[in-house]
Amino acid sequence: ANVVVKAAELKDLLPPENFAWFAQYLVIKRVTTQPNLHDLYQRALKQMGKPDIWRHVLAAVYQQVTKFLLSPKIISSSSDRTLLRNLGSWLGLVTLAN
Repeated sequence: ANVVVKAAELKDLLPPENFAWFAQYLVIKRVTTQPNLHDLYQRALKQMGKPDIWRHVLAAVYQQVTKFLLSPKIISSSSDRTLLRNLGSWLGLVTLAN
């Protein structure tokens, strides 16, 4: 129930010109580090009812996945692999699971 209220507030406060910034923030600061909240983030985005935001979110995910895959540290850094795994989980949740 709180997700509905907060999503409505966010919908009113977030203009379309800030979708790209919001998507980057969500993906980099939240999705990669908080896999236990992926479902909450997905529900909030759905509740906002703004389809254009999904384009920005997916672009941010693809950008981060590419960055991790091209990084030489991905082989030796377990923390980077965990972040990449979290991005993959999120990507599956918002695409395949729908």
